[in-house]
Order: sequence, then structure tokens, then C-alpha cells
Amino acid sequence: MDKLSDETCIEVFKWILHPAQLALSCKYWARIAGDPHTKATWLIFQYGKVHALFHAVRLGPSFIDLNIISSLLSQKVILSRYFIQRLLMHFGKYDEQLIMLKIEHSVGHADEDRIKEIQEKLRCPWASDLPLNVFNQLLEEGSKRFGGNLPTKGNDMELFHFLSAGPYVINHAPAKLKENLKKIEELIKEHQFFPFPPRPISRDDANSHLNSAVNEEYPPKDAYENVRQLNVIARAILIHPDLVKLWKDQGYQEICEDVNELVMQGALLILFPPKPLPNWTKPDVNVVQKRLELLESLGFKLTEAVIGDALFLFEDRLEDIGEIFIKSFQAVRGESMKDITKICLSEIMKPKRDLKNNNLNLEKDLDLHDPIRMKEDSIPNLNPIESLWETFKREVEKRMPQNMDDLELIEEICIEIFKWVPHPAQLALSCKYLARIAGDPHTKATWLIIQYGKVYALFQAPRCPWASALPLNVFNQLLKEASGNLRRCQRISHARGIVNFRLELLESLGFKLTEAVIGDALFLFEDRLEDIGEIFIKSFQAVRLYEKYSKNVPFNETHLPLLAAAKQEDLLDPFFEKYLPTIFPQQTEENIVQKHQKKRRNFSKTGRKEDEDQKVKWKNTLLKFRDNDSIKDEDGNIYSFGKPTHLFLAKLETFLNGLSGLH
Repeated sequence: MDKLSDETCIEVFKWILHPAQLALSCKYWARIAGDPHTKATWLIFQYGKVHALFHAVRLGPSFIDLNIISSLLSQKVILSRYFIQRLLMHFGKYDEQLIMLKIEHSVGHADEDRIKEIQEKLRCPWASDLPLNVFNQLLEEGSKRFGGNLPTKGNDMELFHFLSAGPYVINHAPAKLKENLKKIEELIKEHQFFPFPPRPISRDDANSHLNSAVNEEYPPKDAYENVRQLNVIARAILIHPDLVKLWKDQGYQEICEDVNELVMQGALLILFPPKPLPNWTKPDVNVVQKRLELLESLGFKLTEAVIGDALFLFEDRLEDIGEIFIKSFQAVRGESMKDITKICLSEIMKPKRDLKNNNLNLEKDLDLHDPIRMKEDSIPNLNPIESLWETFKREVEKRMPQNMDDLELIEEICIEIFKWVPHPAQLALSCKYLARIAGDPHTKATWLIIQYGKVYALFQAPRCPWASALPLNVFNQLLKEASGNLRRCQRISHARGIVNFRLELLESLGFKLTEAVIGDALFLFEDRLEDIGEIFIKSFQAVRLYEKYSKNVPFNETHLPLLAAAKQEDLLDPFFEKYLPTIFPQQTEENIVQKHQKKRRNFSKTGRKEDEDQKVKWKNTLLKFRDNDSIKDEDGNIYSFGKPTHLFLAKLETFLNGLSGLH
């Protein structure tokens, strides 16, 4: 380091974006970094002469002092009247003890918003902790440059807003701005009016600036210029483009960079207004191209971010004007249709573009536990989401549209690729466009069939654990599809019998009356619980007890009216072909041997007595039902039966005849 001159080291130092770490590396660099001339040179190189003072104040008392101010002024940084006005708005600290006492006194007397407003004052805004001697030096320099009549309580940004016809609609603004053009030139030339720099926005937060002008405080505590104020500058440039040259002549070389996106968006909004007037005619590609090329000649750029913003800004109108945009962008950038299409897709699918209104729950809708079916050596070593994203982009590029007709098929292409992705929920979370595709019922159904086949597609849809948390509406739909003829069942007087029958039938098929299902039912019918709540509770109690103690006894006498109304044989088979034979087993040789072995193992007479009681009860019940007599359930409720179907009576008669033959 001894061989390098200080001038050479300063020249190297100014290129470093975060020099504090370099300053900690050795004493030599610490001395270079602490030199006021080095700091001033670094500020000017990194931020320009217009914004150097702003950032010097932003970096705080540990950075700024009188020597740095003197060095900056000696290197001809620009001190504007607007800077002095904003400095006076922000300077000065609040008394923290007084603020805390106000909060303590306000508890119980003021609303929460008022307390938050008081607490906000404790934050240190831009220039609030500026050393008093530095503050005085800046005021003295401002007084020298702008005279003793400096309007310290003025606001040059507001003044520019009115002079540039801000309150007027865009159609009437040019004439008004032209009237005030000399005053605007005086404001820029004599009073060095330049806006403060825009708030830094990460490109990951792709279109957060599109809606960030809503509810912005002014002046902002960080002192960066709000979108609303920068829109004033952008609008004036669009009305009178020569303002760009005027600002650049005064040393504001960063003007195009500071308002690039806003100016380009504004140009498109003027060409394609949100609410067109009756005499508005849609511009063609040539008109749009010329407007954008004019702005590019001034120093603005049609960046990829601008293209993405335009697609989202005019999202609802792309069917009408999308082709004009694509062809105009292609002509201005001088790139192929394929390259422009890639840019559009890349911007649309950026992970953080406009996901605020996205309520996804795809982890439950789509399985996340199947093995990955992609070859590991075909993609870089990325995390799962990046791997899926890489695969998806690669497949889209293989089918990349070559013209506007192909571009219309891009959604079909995305769906076609989507159905082959083993873990689509993670991919769907990456952007709004794919979230919409993933949420489409047709896409989900296609994905299930491709991944699991038509036989197991319905099986895979519920999952975790299978069917236990199935939504009630889906559950009912499946039940209707499986046994639609149950709608024809006659109503019976006792509602609990219907609920018991339905739930026990489903339990026999493998469904479970879980605590979650009970909770869902109570919330689903919360407005009717006074009427049907008792029926639910008793039914749930009976079914849960039945599940625990009587897993092999799914029917009781209260189910007979429902069975008697059935007109399809497959609805009666579980009762006549499966259940009753367990009560009245046929005396085959095999059954006799099994019964004899069972008796040898079981010395208790209780089980045999229960079996006999079941036989007697069911035989009497079936005979009474055939003769249309009334019966009583365990609670003493009397059941009277309507007219059974011929199918049921035929089945019953056949069974009773066979029963007589056995006994």
C-alpha cells in the first residue's frame, strides 16, 4: 500500500459500494476512508452531484461533519432551495421522555391510532439528528445562494406541481404549462429545483411501485421522494419533454434514471387511457413506437421491468392491445419476437409480482409426498422450488411461440407442462399466473389423471388421512353419485334414524366420523342448531359408540323404512346379502365345524345368548314389518311404516321363506 498514492487509493475507493468493510481491513484503508475528501468523492461518484448532500445527511452524524460539507461544496455539489426547505421540515429531535409521558397519560383516553402516531415521533427521520453546526452551515450556505428572502416554509415540489398544471386534466394541461414555462425555468435554473431521489426498490418486489402511491405520508420520514411526487415530475416531462434537457443542463444527469418507469408507464397511459373519451381512437404500432423512441432519445429506457409493468398495468385489456404492445416493444428494442416473448414470460412469472390477493391452499389439494420423477442430472443442484421452476422454464422454451398466433396458445402449453410436474403446489406459489392455472379445476383433474391414472384419481384427491378431512360438499357429491336413488327414500318421522343410517352406512364403507367432521358440521349448521342440534348430538353419540362397540353391526330396525323405499337392488344387497346372513348363518358343514370349534374355545354363555337375542329380535321385527305392524326402538319411539317397494317386499319374502326352511 505504501507504493500507492492517496489519489490512486481514493480513485479505487470511490468504486466500492459498501466501503465500511474495506475500512476495517487495515489502518491504511481506515485512514483513507476517514478522509473528508475521500468521503465527498465517494458520495459524488455513487450518487451524483444533485443527490450527494441528501445521502450525506441520510448517513447520519457518524458520517457527516463540517469538513465533509466543506469538501462537498468545494467539489461543486448542488445545493437546491428545495433541499433547504426539506431540511427545515425534518430537522430536530423529539423529547423521548415527553413522548413516553404522553403515551402513559393517553392510555384509556386516546384510541390506538393516536398512541401509534405519538410513538412514530420517536423514530429518527432524515436530518432529525443532524449536528447543529452542520445544520447551521447548510442554512448559511443556502442563505448566501438564494438571498435573505429564502421561503423556508415554502415547498418547491408543490410549487412545481401547480406550475406544471398538475391540477388540470391531461388534455388541458399542456396549454397551462406553456403559460407557466418561464416560471418553471426560473425555478429550475435560479433555485436549482431537483426532486429528491426515489426510494430504492428491489427488483424482487417487481410491481410494488405500481400501487405504492396510495396512503403515502408527506414528507416521508426517510426523505426519499414518494411515488406521488415523482409522478408530478414524470407528468410534466410527458407534457413538455424539453424539461429533461433543461434539468441535464443544470447538472441533474440522473433525471431519466430516477423517473424512467413512471415516464414510460405514463406514456402508455396517455396513449391508452383507462377511461377513453368518445372521440378516442386506438393507436397503432407505429404511433406507440414513435412515442417510445422519442423518450428513448431523451435518455429513457424500455427496460424489462417497464415491459412487465405495462403487462400488469393493462392486464384487463391485453386481449385488445396486447399485440400492439408486443410489436411496439419488439421494434423499439430491435429484438426478435422470440426474445420479446421470453422477456414477457419472465416478467409475468416473477415470483413476487402481485401475490397480495392470492389465497392458495394447494398443499391439501395436490399431493406433496410422491417421489420426484425428474432426472436429477438434468438440472443444476438447486432447492426444490428452483428445480421445479427451472424444469418448467426449460419446457416452455422448448415450445416457445414464434409469432402472435402461437402466443395465444401459451396457456395451453403451460397447462400441458403443468400436468407432468410431480409437486405442482410449490410451482403454483411462485407467481400469480401459475397460481391461476393451478387453481383451475380442469388443470387439477388433468394433473390427477396423468399422475395417478383414471382408476386412482378419485382416491388420491382426498388424502391425509384418506377422506377424513373431506369437505362436506365434496362428500355429499360423491354420495349422490354413488347412490343417487336414495333421494327417492320416503321421509320418516324420526330424523335421528335417517342421520344414524347415513353415517353408519358411510362408516361401514371406511369413512370416519372424526372430531374435525363433527366440528365442521356444527359450524356449517350453526344457524340451525336450535332446531337440529339435539339430533346431531344424539346421532354422533350413537355412531361413535357404534364404531367402538359394534363394528360388525351396521343396521338396526330404524333403518328399515329407508331400505323399504329403495328401488335398486344394489342398495338392498348390503342388508339382505351381507348383514342378515351374519345373524342367521346357513347350517353348512363348514359352518357347523367352525361353530363347534368356536364353542370349544369359548366357555362363556353370554356370547351365545346375545346371538340368540339378536335372532329373535330381527325375526320379530322383519315379520312385523312385512305385516305392516308398528315397532318400538330402544328409546320407546313408535315407528309406523309406509308402503314398501315391490323389490323390497320380494327380497324380504324370499329371506323369510329361507329362514323358515332353516328353522
